Amino acid sequence: MDDEPLRKKLLNVVYHDEDPNERFVFENVKASDYYPKPLFLYDDDEKAIFETPMYGSSVQHKIVPPCEISKQDVKDICDIVFFYRDNKQDDESQAVFSFLMYVLESANIWKIRKVISEHGGIVENVPVVAALIGQGETGKTTLLKIVSCLTIGSKEHIVNAQDDMFKLKAGVKEKLANNQKLTEAEKKNPFSETPLVMNKNTWEFIQRYMLTKSSITPICIDDPNIGLIQSKSAENPLKYLSNTYKGAPHPVVLIAMNDRNHNFSIPHQIGRRAYAFGQENQFRQISKSEANQLTHFENDLSNQVFLYLTYWIDAWLDNVSDEDYENLSKDFLYPVKQAFKGLLSEHSLYDGMKRYFESDNYDIKNDNGRRNWLALLSDKNVLEKISFNKGDETAFIPKDCFPGRDGVSRYFDYLPAKLEICPTQVDAGLSIVIDNMDSWLGNSVLREKYRADTGLAHDEHEIKIAKIQAIEQGKAMAETQFKLQQEVKKQEEEKRMRKKLGYKLKNLFRHDD
Repeated sequence: MDDEPLRKKLLNVVYHDEDPNERFVFENVKASDYYPKPLFLYDDDEKAIFETPMYGSSVQHKIVPPCEISKQDVKDICDIVFFYRDNKQDDESQAVFSFLMYVLESANIWKIRKVISEHGGIVENVPVVAALIGQGETGKTTLLKIVSCLTIGSKEHIVNAQDDMFKLKAGVKEKLANNQKLTEAEKKNPFSETPLVMNKNTWEFIQRYMLTKSSITPICIDDPNIGLIQSKSAENPLKYLSNTYKGAPHPVVLIAMNDRNHNFSIPHQIGRRAYAFGQENQFRQISKSEANQLTHFENDLSNQVFLYLTYWIDAWLDNVSDEDYENLSKDFLYPVKQAFKGLLSEHSLYDGMKRYFESDNYDIKNDNGRRNWLALLSDKNVLEKISFNKGDETAFIPKDCFPGRDGVSRYFDYLPAKLEICPTQVDAGLSIVIDNMDSWLGNSVLREKYRADTGLAHDEHEIKIAKIQAIEQGKAMAETQFKLQQEVKKQEEEKRMRKKLGYKLKNLFRHDD
């Protein structure tokens, strides 16, 4: 809505922040009733953090940053990552690690954007929304509960995006905004469950929360329509959110959404502002002890690490050197990773987490590309069409292996350029560096097929047989040689004994004379 005063008035009427007497189904409901409890706020000088039990409360107390963090609190975060590594049908722990780092840095996102803006950087590349995306039963809502505990110490204030509040029809809202009476039909059926209506209402709610003065507490929203950040209609509100808040403290939004059709893609302009994390694989059958661990994650986690890191990063951002800014401009998660690495090292936990720090931040485009390539190369018909030349370390995949009219281009774009898997594309297909592709996919499908198709597997088998035969022959020769040596030794011993016996007899007869 272009008319900003009218937009604010509309939000106030709909959520009854100004008109609590409106006789309607929402007469006792306010948008603020859905806000996290407690809220963490910056003071006016942006130097200290205060906690208030709920939005609008006059009760506030200053938070004293924790001096020490227990090993258990740090280990809990590591164990969350390991749980999604060990108990998923495919390892999705890198996505979980990057998501947790974003959450633990979420209270500082506004200040990171401020520092980047002051240095003339691109603020829009620091996302204000993080979204967990995947099929049902893949642990997205579980993660949302976990990070709610990690930030506010409770999972009880996650917003359900299927709430009636998000279903209010536009026509009803417009009449309310203009103080017009509703028809009986509108009173009986004021709601719509179409994605267009619900997504628009959800964005208005998100925008209203981000206008909350000085709040830095992330808000968690579960199960909105996938189009909330996928559709073109998401671009304008996201641009508004990411372009508007550049100096003052503001919160971020954490979302878990269900990609029922398993065909999620995100436009570039949205992807810059909303950090998407894929969770596509379901859990394996978990044991009783693993189920107990999951219950612990959802109910017992402390927010001390979150508060400690918030203060640590805040102080770091107050004294950013040129080198610090260079690192920050390359990776907006750099501050939290440095701080958390320090906690891990302090408690001798870094070695187990080292691979996550040495890997790039999670990228859903790269992840989706990898999944699509894995699916393509699991097709026997595709594998039969791939050709190799003996001595050449590449595999040629012809055009007709790729689905769709632009299949070659699309699958070429999936490949991370820095891994040098495919130097260039041609109309006829793609020439793939075998070992680089296998390394990216985490298997040896192309290498094994190369060995089979070029006869190397047969040659290697023949060489192996020859080696075994040579070893067996060597053993036989060694055994024969040993037997000969033993026989010679035996004969020499018998000869020596006969000689010795003859000597004794000779002496005996000499004595008798």
